[in-house]
Amino acid sequence: VGSPGNGEVGCPLCPRGKSNLEVNAEQCQVCIPGKIAPGEGSIECSLCPSGTINTYPAVDEANHDSEADCDSCGDGLASNQMRTLCIAPCEKPFIDGPDGSDC
Repeated sequence: VGSPGNGEVGCPLCPRGKSNLEVNAEQCQVCIPGKIAPGEGSIECSLCPSGTINTYPAVDEANHDSEADCDSCGDGLASNQMRTLCIAPCEKPFIDGPDGSDC
């Protein structure tokens, strides 16, 4: 995928904090809570690192454009699978708990 004007076929690059999965789509979407897009041209947003969360709504890309936008859960807490809540870790983990947690 190239950028317009350089002789390659492609679509415009999404700015940091936004992504675009559709080929030749005209708009990029701000990442949803729990996700970031720290690099320009992201085709999808990435989850915040484990142990951190991002609770900002998908309104302002500046709240989803770096790992600094992912807040630490702190000592003794873990992030849920969607990286939107800090939770107490459990002793016997299972996948996809009712609150989106890993345990």
